[in-house]
Amino acid sequence: MASQLPAIGIQEAYDTADISQFLRTLRRRSRTIVLFTGLAGGAALLYTLFATPQFTARGALYLGDTQQAAPGTGDSDGTVNLLAYSTQSDVETQIELLTTGTLVERAVLESGLNATLRPAGKPPLTYWRWLVFHGGNTRTFLPGPQSLQVVDATLTGRYRLEIGPNNTYKLYVNSGLFGSSKPVLTGTIGELARNADGALLVRFPAPVEDDAAPEDLSAPTAPPTALKPGLTYQLNIAPPDALADKLVNGAFSVDTGGSPTQPTKLATLQFHWSDPYQAKIFVNQMMQDYIATQLQWKTEAASVTESFVTDQISKVSQQLAQADRSLSTYQAETGIVDPQQSAQAAVTEMSELQQQRAALQLKMQALRQLHRTLATNAGTVNQFLITEADDNLLSSLGTSLAQAEVKLSQLEAEYTQNSQDVQIQEAQVAELRNSISSLIRNDMEAAAQGLTDIDNLIGTYRDQLRDQPAEALKVQSLKRNSDQLGQLYNLLTQKAEQAEISKAATIIDTRVVTPSQLPLRATSPRPVITIIAGALFGFLSSLALIFAQHGFSGRFESEEQIRRSVALPIYGAVPRQAPALTSATLQARLAGPCSFNAFSEAFQLIKRNIYRQIDPSHAAAILVISANPQDGKTTIAANLAKSLADDGKRVLLMNCDIYARRPHGLASFVGLHGLTDWVRTGIRPQLAYWPGGGFRVLPAGTTKPHRGARLDEAALAGIIDTLSNEFDYLILDSPPLPIVSDGLLLGSFADLILSVVNVSHTMRRAFELHNELIEALDKPHGLVINGADIASYGDADAYFLGTVRRPKFTGWFQIDG
Repeated sequence: MASQLPAIGIQEAYDTADISQFLRTLRRRSRTIVLFTGLAGGAALLYTLFATPQFTARGALYLGDTQQAAPGTGDSDGTVNLLAYSTQSDVETQIELLTTGTLVERAVLESGLNATLRPAGKPPLTYWRWLVFHGGNTRTFLPGPQSLQVVDATLTGRYRLEIGPNNTYKLYVNSGLFGSSKPVLTGTIGELARNADGALLVRFPAPVEDDAAPEDLSAPTAPPTALKPGLTYQLNIAPPDALADKLVNGAFSVDTGGSPTQPTKLATLQFHWSDPYQAKIFVNQMMQDYIATQLQWKTEAASVTESFVTDQISKVSQQLAQADRSLSTYQAETGIVDPQQSAQAAVTEMSELQQQRAALQLKMQALRQLHRTLATNAGTVNQFLITEADDNLLSSLGTSLAQAEVKLSQLEAEYTQNSQDVQIQEAQVAELRNSISSLIRNDMEAAAQGLTDIDNLIGTYRDQLRDQPAEALKVQSLKRNSDQLGQLYNLLTQKAEQAEISKAATIIDTRVVTPSQLPLRATSPRPVITIIAGALFGFLSSLALIFAQHGFSGRFESEEQIRRSVALPIYGAVPRQAPALTSATLQARLAGPCSFNAFSEAFQLIKRNIYRQIDPSHAAAILVISANPQDGKTTIAANLAKSLADDGKRVLLMNCDIYARRPHGLASFVGLHGLTDWVRTGIRPQLAYWPGGGFRVLPAGTTKPHRGARLDEAALAGIIDTLSNEFDYLILDSPPLPIVSDGLLLGSFADLILSVVNVSHTMRRAFELHNELIEALDKPHGLVINGADIASYGDADAYFLGTVRRPKFTGWFQIDG
């Protein structure tokens, strides 16, 4: 009595992770992995070869303190009285200043970074061109005999620059549909040229110091002095502000050593650019511009005072000269040389009052500037202005404020803003600033009152002079005016000297430690790293694709998935066949010696399970069917027939897949009468022999079924009944179900239905519907897994290769179906 095979599927658990399954999946999809890795590596190689080489220029800048002369220093006569101060520079603030858009934009214009100029027709220099034609030498980028440099360029756009006679040039821009050129600017090399849209300066580059290759003893490159007329260049000018913003956000960076809370004052400037020569110039220009800007900021107050005083000196000098001329002329006309004593005394007093009034006006100007600085919190209080205020208490408070701000800066570098020490020091600084503000307001009120009093006294003396004779009065007036202007001139000259000394006493400790040099090698692309990264990306992408397909393909991707998902008896698992054994090798193996391998043993297992299921006392019809085409059901059917025939069974393989009329395996049955001819005519065709297989074949037939035609159930029943009397096993090769419904008709005649499920091919949803339809027939039903990984059963290949071969299976077939 036949025994029922146990159902293997949902009842068994496969919850443990199996790394070997992961490795088998990778090995099965190794071609995909190699393809993706190779394509990505090749793309990375192409990117490297055609990329524009990038270079990094570096320079070091010491961010020092700003100092002025010590308090109380000056000449022996006391004419210079400057109160010094010292404030510690905040490193983070200076870094932010170094990377401000305005400063970077200034360096961009001065270095010509936004203007790209190259000879017309010369292609851009890619990485492979640089390596092949220039040997990867950065001296390639140094200015040559026909080189030009464009700086201070604000005329944005794409132009053609053509050299004319006597170092003149014309700038053309393409216009119109046909690209006609029109001139937009004419200029001379070395002179700034302008039009309504902007300006630019075309000049010869400065002499180049040979710092790129110290071992090269050749002389520095000499700049050209004239160019041959007719030379043409391509000029691209980018907006300097947009380029500056782009550099600040990427290519240009400033870093300091030390820790985030205690950075050092040594700043390293780094700049990445496609031209190493331009990169070097830009970094050096940035450092020079920062030092100049810092010095300008520190001397700004003294410069304002100096400018004001210089302007006043010029005016007073002209007025004094005119007054002297008027006095001399009038004295010569009237003969009056000296006015009366009383009038002279009044004139003298008025001159002294005018001098006092001028001093109070200068003091008032200094107090107003201090008041604006404190009111807007616009930085440190300028000590020169405090000196000009001429208030000892204010000078003392200013010194205390400078010391308190230095201490606050030190505490902020060491602690956070929430620190108690920082908050106490901030309160002390705020209190000192409030005290200074109050004192300044009082001094301003006192100065204003002093000016009013002086104006009143001057008015009184003027009234006294009105009683003098007209001629004497005019002489007195002219002499008084001359004396007043002379005293005012002396006072302004003294103040101008003090402002100049204050500017000269300002010391900027910021220094260029390491000037930028021409980079010796490109920093990008990095061929080895880029290609490895590209290959790695391709490898990881292939893994992602494989496992995404594994999880979302809708197919059974492994034997384990099939066993977990389908609660049917497993009659056998046929291993995946090597591609090298699927064509010419099959013909040799078919007629060769007996085979003993995993493939043949799989059919031995299927055959033994069939023997256990089917009663051998009568003929049995076995339906081999699948849910999808190309699942390998015809391969399974043919090799199962071969395996049964090797046991001496009479086996007939019936090709019931009448819609797929193709060659099967190693023999062609096209053109032979078969099943469709028997059904249509009732005449039995001659059965064919499978070459070397030991079993017979009933081909599909020559009659082509018309659209909508199906097998005749009654005729098919008679055919199967007839053949059952002649053969022990009828292997029915069915069309796929549910694609074609003939499988249900054939299944009704079958004693056993074997559904073929192909790993990584059979669709889950199709098999679910297939299984539901088969189960409705209420026939013995089992699975044959096709394409299983033999490695999942251990080292099977080593076993078969290392064991004495046994004549269990002669030949094997692989068939598309």
